[in-house]
Amino acid sequence: MTYQKFLAVCGILVTFGWALTACGGREQTPADAAQTSENESGDAGNADTAAELIEVTVEEVGTFYLPEGFALEESGISEEGLPRGYASFVKDGMYVDGGRFGKDAYDAAGLPLPESLEEYSQRDGVKNGLPEGTEFKTDSYGNLYAEYTVDGRYCYQVLKMGEESCGAVTFTCDENEIEEAKKLDFALWLSKMQLK
Repeated sequence: MTYQKFLAVCGILVTFGWALTACGGREQTPADAAQTSENESGDAGNADTAAELIEVTVEEVGTFYLPEGFALEESGISEEGLPRGYASFVKDGMYVDGGRFGKDAYDAAGLPLPESLEEYSQRDGVKNGLPEGTEFKTDSYGNLYAEYTVDGRYCYQVLKMGEESCGAVTFTCDENEIEEAKKLDFALWLSKMQLK
């Protein structure tokens, strides 16, 4: 299966799953603010990596922080199922894909916004887009993430919430490149991404 087909299948699965449950945002609580402040401080070892990230804003999705060399491959609004903003970046066979459902999608689905990322991670639409048995965990940056492999591609998916939006940002690479990719600290890039 080509990578383009892989992206199309993943996009359809995620879109279909999210369309069934619609995702949402919430106000930031004091506990969230403390967690965010803690995560933003990071360790001194990551300060150099963070300084090298380039801010890229995609109107339909939000703001990404990526190393130099990542190029925006495509972005837009998908009207298949519920309206969803998307963006895909590529560099040397590595991809960072982001998707966002806004309030219009939740209203169309007639479902309430989740109260937290944990609640969001348990919604059928999110779980249906992942391989069976995949569980979300919290990484060292505070990301609620899931790791899995599909058709020879390693995926590290992080759930995100905006003020009135919900979505995910996913790093993918060939499964044979996982160890090299992990040296790049892509979890840091994904932790900084902000949904609009």
